[in-house]
Amino acid sequence: MTRSLVRAVAVGQVGDQMVAVTGGGDGTVALWRVGQDRLALASGPQPGHRGVLGVRTVAVGQVGDQMVAVTGGDDGATQLWRQRSGRLVSLPSDLIPVGSPLVAVALLPAGKALAWCLDGVLTAAISPQRA
Repeated sequence: MTRSLVRAVAVGQVGDQMVAVTGGGDGTVALWRVGQDRLALASGPQPGHRGVLGVRTVAVGQVGDQMVAVTGGDDGATQLWRQRSGRLVSLPSDLIPVGSPLVAVALLPAGKALAWCLDGVLTAAISPQRA
Protein backbone atom coordinates (compact mmCIF):
# COMPACT_ATOMS: atom_id res chain seq x y z
CA MET A 1 0.00 0.00 0.00
CA THR A 2 1.29 3.42 -0.96
CA ARG A 3 1.49 5.91 1.89
CA SER A 4 0.40 9.41 1.10
CA LEU A 5 -0.65 12.52 2.95
CA VAL A 6 -4.39 12.84 3.41
CA ARG A 7 -5.40 16.05 1.64
CA ALA A 8 -9.19 15.80 2.09
CA VAL A 9 -11.61 14.08 4.47
CA ALA A 10 -15.38 13.93 4.97
CA VAL A 11 -17.42 12.06 7.57
CA GLY A 12 -20.86 10.48 7.20
CA GLN A 13 -23.17 7.84 8.63
CA VAL A 14 -23.99 4.47 7.03
CA GLY A 15 -26.69 2.80 9.11
CA ASP A 16 -25.35 2.88 12.65
CA GLN A 17 -21.70 3.09 11.52
CA MET A 18 -19.84 6.39 11.25
CA VAL A 19 -17.47 6.41 8.28
CA ALA A 20 -14.80 8.70 6.87
CA VAL A 21 -13.73 9.02 3.25
CA THR A 22 -10.21 10.29 2.69
CA GLY A 23 -8.44 11.55 -0.41
CA GLY A 24 -4.68 11.36 -0.71
CA GLY A 25 -2.00 13.40 -2.37
CA ASP A 26 -1.27 10.35 -4.52
CA GLY A 27 -4.83 10.46 -5.94
CA THR A 28 -6.21 7.53 -3.94
CA VAL A 29 -9.53 7.37 -2.10
CA ALA A 30 -10.19 5.25 1.00
CA LEU A 31 -13.16 4.37 3.24
CA TRP A 32 -12.64 4.13 7.01
CA ARG A 33 -14.83 2.88 9.88
CA VAL A 34 -14.81 5.41 12.71
CA GLY A 35 -15.00 3.96 16.22
CA GLN A 36 -14.94 5.68 19.58
CA ASP A 37 -11.25 5.07 20.07
CA ARG A 38 -9.92 3.97 16.68
CA LEU A 39 -10.09 4.25 12.93
CA ALA A 40 -10.09 1.09 10.78
CA LEU A 41 -9.51 0.95 7.04
CA ALA A 42 -12.61 -0.57 5.40
CA SER A 43 -11.81 -0.13 1.71
CA GLY A 44 -8.97 1.25 -0.35
CA PRO A 45 -6.88 3.02 -1.06
CA GLN A 46 -8.21 2.96 -4.61
CA PRO A 47 -7.05 5.10 -7.54
CA GLY A 48 -9.29 8.10 -8.04
CA HIS A 49 -7.45 11.11 -9.45
CA ARG A 50 -4.24 12.11 -11.18
CA GLY A 51 -2.21 15.25 -10.81
CA VAL A 52 0.40 16.76 -8.56
CA LEU A 53 -1.88 17.17 -5.52
CA GLY A 54 -4.16 14.18 -6.17
CA VAL A 55 -7.51 14.43 -4.38
CA ARG A 56 -8.25 18.00 -3.29
CA THR A 57 -11.76 17.69 -1.87
CA VAL A 58 -14.29 15.11 -0.63
CA ALA A 59 -17.99 15.28 0.26
CA VAL A 60 -20.08 12.48 1.79
CA GLY A 61 -23.86 12.30 1.92
CA GLN A 62 -27.01 10.30 1.46
CA VAL A 63 -28.73 10.18 -1.92
CA GLY A 64 -31.91 8.13 -1.73
CA ASP A 65 -30.97 5.05 0.28
CA GLN A 66 -27.29 5.14 -0.74
CA MET A 67 -24.27 6.65 1.01
CA VAL A 68 -22.23 8.34 -1.68
CA ALA A 69 -19.02 10.31 -1.85
CA VAL A 70 -17.90 12.81 -4.45
CA THR A 71 -14.22 13.54 -4.86
CA GLY A 72 -12.60 16.38 -6.76
CA GLY A 73 -9.04 16.27 -7.96
CA ASP A 74 -6.08 18.23 -9.13
CA ASP A 75 -6.79 16.63 -12.52
CA GLY A 76 -9.89 18.82 -12.95
CA ALA A 77 -12.33 15.92 -12.68
CA THR A 78 -14.98 14.75 -10.25
CA GLN A 79 -15.53 11.13 -9.29
CA LEU A 80 -18.66 9.58 -7.77
CA TRP A 81 -18.38 6.69 -5.30
CA ARG A 82 -20.94 4.65 -3.42
CA GLN A 83 -20.57 2.45 -0.40
CA ARG A 84 -21.55 -1.14 -1.13
CA SER A 85 -20.88 -4.16 1.08
CA GLY A 86 -18.43 -2.17 3.21
CA ARG A 87 -16.41 -0.99 0.20
CA LEU A 88 -16.24 2.11 -1.93
CA VAL A 89 -17.17 1.46 -5.55
CA SER A 90 -16.32 3.97 -8.27
CA LEU A 91 -19.33 4.80 -10.44
CA PRO A 92 -19.79 6.18 -13.88
CA SER A 93 -21.46 9.48 -13.14
CA ASP A 94 -23.28 12.37 -14.70
CA LEU A 95 -20.60 14.70 -13.35
CA ILE A 96 -18.56 16.22 -16.11
CA PRO A 97 -14.85 17.01 -16.06
CA VAL A 98 -14.45 20.54 -14.78
CA GLY A 99 -11.20 21.23 -16.61
CA SER A 100 -9.32 23.02 -13.84
CA PRO A 101 -8.32 21.84 -10.36
CA LEU A 102 -11.26 21.48 -7.99
CA VAL A 103 -11.45 23.69 -4.92
CA ALA A 104 -14.49 22.11 -3.21
CA VAL A 105 -17.37 19.70 -3.78
CA ALA A 106 -20.67 19.41 -1.94
CA LEU A 107 -23.67 17.09 -2.03
CA LEU A 108 -27.23 18.36 -1.88
CA PRO A 109 -30.06 16.17 -0.51
CA ALA A 110 -31.94 16.35 -3.82
CA GLY A 111 -29.34 14.13 -5.54
CA LYS A 112 -27.21 16.91 -6.93
CA ALA A 113 -23.54 17.70 -6.55
CA LEU A 114 -21.86 21.08 -6.67
CA ALA A 115 -18.27 21.36 -7.86
CA TRP A 116 -16.26 24.55 -7.43
CA CYS A 117 -13.15 25.29 -9.46
CA LEU A 118 -11.28 28.45 -10.34
CA ASP A 119 -13.53 28.88 -13.40
CA GLY A 120 -16.83 28.77 -11.50
CA VAL A 121 -19.40 26.32 -10.11
CA LEU A 122 -20.98 23.33 -11.84
CA THR A 123 -24.14 21.57 -10.71
CA ALA A 124 -24.85 18.00 -11.81
CA ALA A 125 -27.40 15.33 -10.98
CA ILE A 126 -25.94 12.15 -9.53
CA SER A 127 -27.32 8.65 -9.85
CA PRO A 128 -25.78 6.11 -7.46
CA GLN A 129 -28.16 3.33 -8.54
CA ARG A 130 -26.45 2.85 -11.90
CA ALA A 131 -23.70 0.53 -10.68
